[in-house]
Amino acid sequence: MLIVARNVLEPDELKYFLSNGVAGRDGLTLEWLLWAAFSRFPVERCFELGRRDLGLDHFEMRTWRGIHRRLYVSQLSLLFCARVHQRLRKKTTDSLYLTVEQVHEAACAWLEAQSFPPCRRAAVYQKAADLIAYYQRRNQEARQAHRRDTLRRLHRLGIKLSCLNRCVPHDL
Repeated sequence: MLIVARNVLEPDELKYFLSNGVAGRDGLTLEWLLWAAFSRFPVERCFELGRRDLGLDHFEMRTWRGIHRRLYVSQLSLLFCARVHQRLRKKTTDSLYLTVEQVHEAACAWLEAQSFPPCRRAAVYQKAADLIAYYQRRNQEARQAHRRDTLRRLHRLGIKLSCLNRCVPHDL
């Protein structure tokens, strides 16, 4: 099945997806196919985080068992950061929440400071907290600017968000 998706904000931008599943068969819906097609970015982001933050880009192993151990430990640390991120995001009511990278930064600061005396630990913690606060402010400003610009562009095109149906799979 060939799926062609057009971006309403950029009329010249077309995306093509090819699926071996057919909408309408075996409970497969077009909404689910679109969700799966546009879910590539989170998967690529996971691999990017693994390479950049968890050390999967520069490890050399000689045995299959060693490769698997390194991969498991790296994935476990990414899972830990993602779970903490998820819990913190659910607890907060405002739009500021910790990203996976910020949770990773906090965890690294905590690990780094374990061998330091208590007076030095506080400085390491404060440095990490200041960096995280800076990125939270920057991310908040970027989200607000992006939302404002997108709403303006949609308004100029005559598109009302309240009239659009969302494509969310219900069977996942």
